[in-house]
Amino acid sequence: MKALVIGNSNSVYTRDFVEHMQKATNAEIDVLSWIKGQLIPNEKVREFVIPAVSKLERFGLYKRTLKQLGEYDVCHVHFVNPVSLLIPELYKKVIVSVWGGDFNRADSEMRGKQKRLYKMADKITFANQETLDGFNAYYHFEFSSKLAICRFGLSALEELTKLTRSKIECKEKIGIPFNSLVVTCGYNGSPIHQHREIIESISKVSHRLPRNLFLIFPMTYGAKSEYVQEIKTKLNRLGIKHLILEKFMSPEESAILRKASDVMIQVQTTDVLSGSMLEHLYAENVVITGDWLPYKILDDNHVYLEKISSVHQVGERLVLVLDRLREISALNETRKEFIYSLANWGTNIGSWVRLWS
Repeated sequence: MKALVIGNSNSVYTRDFVEHMQKATNAEIDVLSWIKGQLIPNEKVREFVIPAVSKLERFGLYKRTLKQLGEYDVCHVHFVNPVSLLIPELYKKVIVSVWGGDFNRADSEMRGKQKRLYKMADKITFANQETLDGFNAYYHFEFSSKLAICRFGLSALEELTKLTRSKIECKEKIGIPFNSLVVTCGYNGSPIHQHREIIESISKVSHRLPRNLFLIFPMTYGAKSEYVQEIKTKLNRLGIKHLILEKFMSPEESAILRKASDVMIQVQTTDVLSGSMLEHLYAENVVITGDWLPYKILDDNHVYLEKISSVHQVGERLVLVLDRLREISALNETRKEFIYSLANWGTNIGSWVRLWS
């Protein structure tokens, strides 16, 4: 089998998807990406990266590259952006995986353009039922027969199950004081994680926060240098000890970060079902998140989340959580098995393999 994956190979989700699908199907997989990623090419996996040129030139390069690559048994689009709309009708099977923001943040004009790809698709996948239902209703149930739930597995979650280091050892491993109360803010460098607003909200209650508080801002992908510099400036002014992570992290390093953390703040503007958040929950973090995010599957299965209705409430809620940290973190002790069952590759790989078959 020959498969073409179109997506951002700098994303850990794309990287892990390609790795696990190649092992499960023994397919030859080509990856067409708009950013140089973390794939490790081998005799079965090749990566083609379109350079950062003007939008018009990039579109032209994509069209020529797709034509040169030719036919595949499967073309699998991960995240529907303007580039992915250029795919020709060359493939025996087309799979489209909607990641969330590509639908939730798209205006009506873009959704109209995306419709061509959805008509071409044999299957359209989502990570949760709420996003699938919203998509289905928006397109007046035209694509109902094509829709399916497929979730990524999480390599860092697998590493967490094997991690023998204590929480204190994990904190020391990433270079922060062992007695710190660690709060991780978001999981990548995109402004949709509302880093500015988080810092502003925390600044208003900084005098009520513990002196051993330590903030971590993971910005290992999805970040522009100017934005990272802006966040650094704001954090320096805040006066709370902090660390911005900018280098790519392996699954093991991600697992160590999750276990080192005590609280995760997850208040991005839109989401489907954050894998990083699930890893933090499995690592017994308290998660402060927005009630606007579609986490019904967690609510239905009694996974405890500290929900707020506005990002401006982050600071006040953080004060309350840190005051009762041990009590609140214990609320999900019995939910770890469910979280693992939801997000491990062993459980999820079969649904993806069946799409390609």
